[in-house]
Amino acid sequence: MKTIKIFMLAFAICSSAILTANSVDPTEPTSKTTSKEVKASMNKQLVDLLSNSRFKVAQETTVNIAFTVNSENEIVVLNVKTDNAAIKNSIQNTLNYKELKAKAIKGQTYFLPLRLVVTD
Repeated sequence: MKTIKIFMLAFAICSSAILTANSVDPTEPTSKTTSKEVKASMNKQLVDLLSNSRFKVAQETTVNIAFTVNSENEIVVLNVKTDNAAIKNSIQNTLNYKELKAKAIKGQTYFLPLRLVVTD
């Protein structure tokens, strides 16, 4: 059985703005941004959480994870974009409702490309 290594693309966590129904003056900022330091901290914590996971993959692949952070500072996985159901379930089970130590913006959607590499 081959094992894999998990690599996070450098500063791969990016965020998207949350749309609201309120009208906003277009000259005012409409969303908050997450600092590079917080994104780096989130990257490290997610790598640590996923590093013990065992996935069976035949070749290198990239999985895209969309998640948010709830009011209790827990990770809530919104989507894991992959065709491999076992990988999807494992990532969701590993990350869902784990406390995030980084001070992410609550309710913000973050995207994380996760590269899975086959090793001997």
